[in-house]
Amino acid sequence: MQRGAVLLGVVAFLGLLPQAAAKVYNLHETEVWAVVAYSKRLMNACALANSHMDNPWSVVDVKDFEERSLFHSMYKAMVSCLEDFFQQRP
Repeated sequence: MQRGAVLLGVVAFLGLLPQAAAKVYNLHETEVWAVVAYSKRLMNACALANSHMDNPWSVVDVKDFEERSLFHSMYKAMVSCLEDFFQQRP
C-alpha cells in the first residue's frame, strides 16, 4: 500500500509531463483535472498521516493549480511528505 502511494505520486507527475513546456496546465482536459485533483488528495492524506497540522495545500483549490509552478511546488512537498511517511514506518 505504501508503494502504491509513491507510485500514484510518480504517475501523477508523469501524467503532466506532456504539458511541462507550457506555463499553465489545461484543467479543462479531464485527465489533467483528475491528476491534479488526485495529487492534491494524496498530499492531504499524507499530511494527515504524518500529523502535519499546517498543511497549506489543503486550502488551495484545484482550479488554482492551472499554474504549473504551483503544482510543482505541491508535488515537491508531497514527495518530502511521502519520504517522511516511509522513513517513520520501516
